[in-house]
Amino acid sequence: MAKVVADISMSLGGFVAASKQSAEEPMGEGGERLHQWAFAGDERARELMARAGGGIGAVVAGRRT
Repeated sequence: MAKVVADISMSLGGFVAASKQSAEEPMGEGGERLHQWAFAGDERARELMARAGGGIGAVVAGRRT
């Protein structure tokens, strides 16, 4: 039996993307700031992301991703 996991990132303020989304900037202008914690120099954040994504076989994305 396959396992399906749904996931989304949201800021403490309730934002999932910045304003002015476009094809060139799907997260909006400056939207990557919402995910800096995951890609910063913090070793704990890198370990968390490695564990979370370690077993991914496929990713299904929406029209703006």
